[in-house]
Amino acid sequence: GRAQAGGDRNSACGDCAGPPRPVWSLADGARSATRVGTATQVAPAATASALWLTSYPVNAALSSTAGTAREVSLAGVPLAAPVRLPAGWVIRQATDRGLLLAPVSPQPGMTVYKLWDAAAPAASRTFDGVVAATATEIAWVANCARQCLVQVLSLATGRQAKVSLPAATTASGAFSPSGDFLALQVSPTGVIGDDGALGTRLEVASVTTGQLTAVPGSSVSNDALVGFGWPASSDSLVAEFAFATKTQLASWHPGATRPAVAVIRPNRSQAFFIVG
Repeated sequence: GRAQAGGDRNSACGDCAGPPRPVWSLADGARSATRVGTATQVAPAATASALWLTSYPVNAALSSTAGTAREVSLAGVPLAAPVRLPAGWVIRQATDRGLLLAPVSPQPGMTVYKLWDAAAPAASRTFDGVVAATATEIAWVANCARQCLVQVLSLATGRQAKVSLPAATTASGAFSPSGDFLALQVSPTGVIGDDGALGTRLEVASVTTGQLTAVPGSSVSNDALVGFGWPASSDSLVAEFAFATKTQLASWHPGATRPAVAVIRPNRSQAFFIVG
C-alpha cells in the first residue's frame, strides 16, 4: 500500500489530533497483514522495508504541536530512537539526506517543504511546491508565470535537472522505480477534457534529458483521472480513469505509441485501485 502523509485529525476540534490508529503492513504475496504499531500519521521510509510513524497527544493542535516520530520495520520493530519533529510539520517522505517535511496546515499559494535532519536542523533546506519525492530524488515547481519550470534534485549527487512545461497547473507527480522518469499531471491552459470541461493530462519527462512526452490518450476532464503511479517491477506508468459508464486502467511504457487499456465495468461498490 501507499503511506499517507497527512495527520489523522479530530473533526470535532478542527486542527486537533485524533486518537492514534492501528497501522498494518501487507507484504507482497502475504496471506495476512502484520500490525506495525499505532500512529497519528504514517510516511514512507528511505527503504521499502520500513515506515515512519508519528504520534501526537490526543486533541493537541497539529499546527502548533511537535509530533514524535519513529522509524519501524514492517514487523513493527523500532529501528532507531524517536525524534521530535518541528511543531506544525509532518513527514511526507524519508530520504537519504533527512526527512522531507510538509506543513500540517498549508497556506494559500505555493506550499513550502523542508528537508530536515534531526542531527543538524540548522542545515535544513526548503523547496517550494514539491510535486514528487522518493528516498533519492525531489521534484518541485519553481515558476509558473509564463512557463512552469520543474526542477529535479538528485540527493546522492547534488545534480539538478530542469523540465520546462507550458504555462500550466502541475497537480502532482511520481518518479519511476529507476528514477529515470518523472510523470506529471498537468492542466495546460486551453486543454479541454473529453466532456468539454477543463482538462488535465499526463506528461512523462526524462530526468536525464528533460525531454517531455505527452502520454497518448491521457487528455481527460480533471475529475476523470483518479490516480497514477509506477509499479515497482518496471518503468511502465499505470493510470486509472473513471468515466460515467466505465473505469479504465491504462499502462504505458515511455516510447510506446499507445497505452494498453483494460476496461472495468462499474458495479454497485466501485473500488479504487492502487496504481503505484
